Formats: sequence, C-alpha cells, structure tokens
Amino acid sequence: MQPFSLSFAQFVIVGLVVFHARRDAAWRRAVLASLNLVFLATFADSWLELVPLAGFIGLSVVAVQLMSRSRELALCIVSIAALLVTYLHLKHYAIVGFLKPLEFGYVTAGLGYMIFRVLHVLIDCYQMPDQPRDASPWKFFNYLTSFLTFTAGPVQRYEDYLADDQELASTSMLSIEDVQYAFGRISDGLLRLGVLGPYMLIAHHYCRDRIHWHMFAFGLAALFYMLFIFLNFSGYMGLMIGIGRLFGRRLPENFDSPFLAANFLDFWNRWHITVSQWFKTYVFNNLLGALCRRWPQPALLPYFGVAGYFIVFFILGLWHDWGHCFLLLALLQAFGVSLNKLWEVELRRHLGRQRHAALVGRLWYRMLARALCLAYFTMSTIPAWEGARYGDLLQYAQWTGVGGIVLNFLACVLGFLSLEAAARLGLVLWTESERWLPRARADFSSQLIISTRIFVLVLLMLPDAPKDNPHAFHPGMVQRGAHDDSILHAASVFYGRNR
Repeated sequence: MQPFSLSFAQFVIVGLVVFHARRDAAWRRAVLASLNLVFLATFADSWLELVPLAGFIGLSVVAVQLMSRSRELALCIVSIAALLVTYLHLKHYAIVGFLKPLEFGYVTAGLGYMIFRVLHVLIDCYQMPDQPRDASPWKFFNYLTSFLTFTAGPVQRYEDYLADDQELASTSMLSIEDVQYAFGRISDGLLRLGVLGPYMLIAHHYCRDRIHWHMFAFGLAALFYMLFIFLNFSGYMGLMIGIGRLFGRRLPENFDSPFLAANFLDFWNRWHITVSQWFKTYVFNNLLGALCRRWPQPALLPYFGVAGYFIVFFILGLWHDWGHCFLLLALLQAFGVSLNKLWEVELRRHLGRQRHAALVGRLWYRMLARALCLAYFTMSTIPAWEGARYGDLLQYAQWTGVGGIVLNFLACVLGFLSLEAAARLGLVLWTESERWLPRARADFSSQLIISTRIFVLVLLMLPDAPKDNPHAFHPGMVQRGAHDDSILHAASVFYGRNR
C-alpha cells in the first residue's frame, strides 16, 4: 500500500473512526495492532512472502523479552549477533554470502528501520540495567511494526513511544490544536510528496537525458534529484507525523531546515535526524570511547573524531545498499564529513579558539561554508540516481569530463550563494514592510497558507496531476528478497530502504 494513494487514505480514515470509537487503552492498542498487521499484509501477494519478515519480528520480540529479564552482556552480544546475521542474510549482503539464500521472493520492506529499533532497546537494556522498561510483547510489537514508521522511519525511541502509549485512554488526547496541526502537516506533506517532488524528478530526467549535449545539464540533473529526495522524504515525514498526531502519536522530526546548515557536519545533524542520532549514540560514541581508552593522549582526541566520522558515515552509506554505486555514495558522504571535521580541527589549531570563533561568525564565511556544503551534498547524491549503475556513472563522467564536473560544482556553489543573498534581501524587505503594512502582511500570510492547502487538494484530484507520473517514487513500495531492478529503487537512498 502506497502512502500516496486512495487506498491508504481509506485505510487511515477507517482506522481513525475505529480507533476513536472507544477511549479504552486496550481497545486502541488492539486497533493499532490490527492496522499494523493489515498494513504489513499489503506488501505481499501471499502469506509465504511474509514468513521471513514475521520470523525477524518474532526473533526481535523474543530477544527483547529475554534481555529485559537478565540484562547480561553475553545475552546482549548473542542477541545482537543473531539479529544482525538474520538482517544481513535477508538483505542479501555479500558479507554473509556463505549462507544459502531463500529460494522464494519475500518482503524486506521495513527491515532497515526495525533493526535500529530493536538494537536500541537491547543496548539500552544492557547499558541502563537500573532503568525500568516496559517490555510487553504487545506494546513492543506495535512499536516495531507501526505503520506510521515502518517503511521510512523516523526511528522513534522506545521510551518516547511508551510515553504516548500511556495517554491512549486520555479524554484530551486529541485537541482542536492537534487536528489543526495534523491538517497542516498532512497538506504540506501532500504538496511536497505529490506535486513538487514529482516535478523535480521530471526536471531531473529532462536534464539527465541531455548530459551528453550540454555540460551543465549534469549539475542541473544532480540539483533537481537532490531536491526531489528532500521534497519526497520530508513530504512523507510530514504526512506521517500529521497522521500520527491524529492517532495520539507524537513522532520525532526527521528534518530541521537542512538547507540552513552551517557546514556538512551540521547538515547531517539536520537531515535524517533520527538515524544520524542513532549512529552517533550507539556507534560513534562507543567507537570514540574505545579509541580513547586504547590511546589516551588528549592531542589525538580530535583526530579520533575525524576517523570516527569517516567510519560511521561509511557504515551509514552501506546500510542503504550494497553495490558499487552505493559504495561510492558511502565513500563520498564519509569523506565529506571527515574532511569537514579535519578542517575544523586544523583551523582551530592554527587560529586559536577566539580567532576561529570570530572567523566562523562572519557572514561571508557562513554563506560560503553553507554553499560549499549544499553543493557537495548535491553532487554526492549522483551515485544514488534512480536506475543508474556504475557503468552509467562512468559514462556521465566521460561526457562531462573532470573539468566539467569541477565547473558544475562551482556553478552549484555560486547558485547557492546567489539564492542566499536574494533570500536575505527579501527578508530585509519583508521585515521593513511591517512598519507600514503590518495587518495586510499578516492577512496575506494566512490567506497564502490556506490557499496553498486548498490548491494541493484540488490539484491532487485532477486526472492528469503529476502524482500519476510513472517516475514518482513513494515510500512503502514492496521489496523482495531478489534484487529490485525497478528504476524507482535508487530514489529510496536517503529513506534507507534497500533491495
């Protein structure tokens, strides 16, 4: 079931009616579990295709139940190892190629995010033995398989999920403010997911088909694809956050104005936030601690951070998929983050803290750093282009040439600098208008928001709306054990949904 479809809308509406029919917590948990099961069933054509996924869910529930009782290191290691091997095997990673693959197609959608949730609970059970934790199989199953977060996140922490679960029977769980907020997020999500995103993808294909004709088509194709990923991903997140609010769930944000990031490190603190925070908490911090214990010299600590960032983001890139293109994607993301960290370390070492703080606080430096960050991210997403294989990337590089790639990068930097300069000028004019047109400006803002949402709803009902674009990618597509050759596959790169 695609979240951007009439069937999903009917699914949500019926679910809301049944969910709010009674204020009993047990009733609402049962409704959520039923909705989760129905949502899972839509990914398969037969029950056999769900068996491996059901086995992974069952193994996860059993591991958490055992760990919540004993909380021993040996059990934690065995549980994590068993889950990781199962996950890698079902995803067909080469590292477990010695295991015989299953000889039938099966659903793997959601595995990439379920592994984060269950590992988070297992590790926290061991590291925080004194903290009480409700490991009820019923609640943990709903947490693991929630249709709101199943296919593309966000990775909500278990304690936050339980906090929402405690309020299921509350008479004031859904206020008029919640309904207004949910409608706003849903309409904004539909605008991004169903209108703006597909148009960006159409523009991407238009430029991509002309790379061999014009050098700068390469950079424009990269720019439009990066915007497509952002609009599609953030639109999907907004849609799910809005729907979740109607079910009494307060899902964490996955984006925090990434285009306002000060540098590449800051960008990844604003993009795909829950996954980035997961890797920081459970991989980077532990890796940094191990390096510091092995080599306790304080002077080495900043460089351990550089190495740690490279390793973590390389693993994060490979989590998306295993192949030549995604290997290149992982290397580019890891190189960008570690180079950014190394630049900060060396710049602070040469200038000192005060001069370094003064430099990074200057407007020209902040604008240049932001433009470089966004240009690099734009170009680094090229290996994720949908349907692109390693040979295709080599062909694009041959057509464009090394000099052409550099010029495209510089053009992106100049473009982002120009956009920020124009935005700052517009903000100044808008702020100044408050002196002589305060009421009209406020009315204009309100009317613009309302008109935009009405426009989205009307446009999506048109028979030739861009939602029918065959290139449009929607989170939640069925994924099988066999490799998915669909051209929609690579568009899921920053959703973390592979094969």
